[in-house]
Amino acid sequence: MAPLSTRTDPQAQAMWDARVAISIPRHAGASKDHPMSMHWTGSNTVVLDLETARSADDCRHCDSHSIHLGHTYEKIGWKDHAALGLSIGCWYDYEDGGFHWFDVSTVGALIEYFLVRNAMLVTFNGRQFDCPLMAAVAALSEETLATWRHYVQRESYDILHEIWQADPASKYERGLNSLGILSVVNGYGRKEMDGAKAPQLWQAGRYAEVIFYNVSDVIKTRKLFEQICTTGEIVRGDSTPLQLPRPLLR
Repeated sequence: MAPLSTRTDPQAQAMWDARVAISIPRHAGASKDHPMSMHWTGSNTVVLDLETARSADDCRHCDSHSIHLGHTYEKIGWKDHAALGLSIGCWYDYEDGGFHWFDVSTVGALIEYFLVRNAMLVTFNGRQFDCPLMAAVAALSEETLATWRHYVQRESYDILHEIWQADPASKYERGLNSLGILSVVNGYGRKEMDGAKAPQLWQAGRYAEVIFYNVSDVIKTRKLFEQICTTGEIVRGDSTPLQLPRPLLR
């Protein structure tokens, strides 16, 4: 049986409400040029992004970037999601028009909340990175893990995945498909920092900068998503348009 939306399941809504740590006012990040988020408020769709606690270049033994006394440097890499860890994550909710945050202590409850609510999950590279990392740090049961993986494949709209599906030959071409490049060429501004710097700032206790960077990436992802919904295309790093399937908001 399909999961019920929290709009008809007060227990699921209460479960998440009890765990939400922070939210900011609705429609933050909306503009005259992109007011669709206001028009779509109420739809069962969320936009998510997260930051890692450690960098892919960190040593898995000591977090340094070079040989350390007592052991050989071995970098974590991007595929060891559990070792990368989670510092902070953010999601924009079209249902209430607000931004919300999650961390290691709440990610498991958030996964359960999304599964019960059955919302469309919008990400940028979420299928390969964000969603598997969430599962890796949440210590899910085998049953919940299988359900989460199926949900991500079935109910998510991953912008980068759709780009790769539309043009697989250019999948690994540099300067073409990154969130930073797409944001600039489509008129949504530069990224606030190199994403690899975020774990270093978090480890240094500069949490506000990382949280600001996190929400700014959610806003950029949301604007690209709204553009795709409206026009069915995005402009890529080489200034050429690419047609993408238009998702239907719920």
